Amino acid sequence: MSDTSLKIQVLLDTVDRLTAPFNAALGASKRLDAGLSQTRAELKKINDAMRMVDGIKRNEQALKELGTSFGMAQAKAQQLAKELRAVGPPTEAQTKAFAKAREEAAKLKDRYESLRAEIVQQKDKLAQTAAGTRDLELADRKLAVAQAQAKRAVNEQTAALAKQAETQKKLKAI
Repeated sequence: MSDTSLKIQVLLDTVDRLTAPFNAALGASKRLDAGLSQTRAELKKINDAMRMVDGIKRNEQALKELGTSFGMAQAKAQQLAKELRAVGPPTEAQTKAFAKAREEAAKLKDRYESLRAEIVQQKDKLAQTAAGTRDLELADRKLAVAQAQAKRAVNEQTAALAKQAETQKKLKAI
């Protein structure tokens, strides 16, 4: 090896030793950033699943109320039909009242069936996530625990990233 190449080799080795801490800090920072991004994506999925559970609960409550209204409308239509048969030839007002009651019951039935189908779709979509759909309260609790863990992980990773940034700042000052 010539004298010049030996000097170049020593110089390159020195540069490598001096830049090693910078390169290590940069690599660690990139890994922390990637982990933080992944955790935030998981947290978003958990929040979306929690919103789905809430939506299903609201729709199930609305379905109960709609079922009650439908039952009442159907009973009213049946009562009017009995009255029409019992009276003989119905008056125009009775015929209109019966038609209106039957139409109202049909509308409520359609809304009921539509909402029930929507709930089934929501539950199918929720089932594709980690949350189950049989017991929504249990799924909600599991999601809340997962959300708390993900938030804690985001906070820890953010703190580690800030600490890493501070370390890089100190290294640059050298």
